[in-house]
Amino acid sequence: RRGPKPQPVSADVKRILQHGAVIGKRFWTTALAALSGGPVDETPLLDAIRRGLIFDCDERGLEGGRSYEFRHSLMRNVAYGGVPKGERLRLHDTFAGWLEGVARDRVGEYADTIAYHAEQAFGLARELGSPRAAALGQRAYALLLAAATRARRRADRNSAQALYARAAASGEAAGKPLGERVEAEGFAALSGYYVDGTAEALARLDRAIEAARAAGPSEVLVR
Repeated sequence: RRGPKPQPVSADVKRILQHGAVIGKRFWTTALAALSGGPVDETPLLDAIRRGLIFDCDERGLEGGRSYEFRHSLMRNVAYGGVPKGERLRLHDTFAGWLEGVARDRVGEYADTIAYHAEQAFGLARELGSPRAAALGQRAYALLLAAATRARRRADRNSAQALYARAAASGEAAGKPLGERVEAEGFAALSGYYVDGTAEALARLDRAIEAARAAGPSEVLVR
């Protein structure tokens, strides 16, 4: 015999899981409060735990919030997929701003995460034709570039390559002229050459160096 049919989750559980999914596989109550704009009722979280959707990590996150984690990545993906794109844009942008503010002197530790959420907000803004797209693109570029520079300075070449490439792509998509994104383009090519060492990577590096020379003095040329 089959057991009783599972009851559908309530709107409150669905909403809190969707907000958590935007934050990541692990999320915490202080971040949920920032996204919802008010105190978090933990009853829906307890219901989600009872259903086996998430679990309590039994530790504190930023600003002392209680941490929870999706039991499976698929559950997070389903919750994320249920968030309308316009709302996703708002949530990613809100979370990036909140995290940047509360991280304070630990902002370097969270730089990649902040940049990721800014990048997601920009991508959604472009897709939806939002009037905020240009400003969000500038922000995403700056945050990705800062995160890439941190990775380069700690000699994490793979991360630096990926972050510089994403910064360059965001800058181009945001309409920044080559002269303004030459740092990202140049270091993306330079990091790619260090990591790959292929003829294609060398050719890209040569193009980036020429662009840097045309743009004027640059740290890329020093490297």
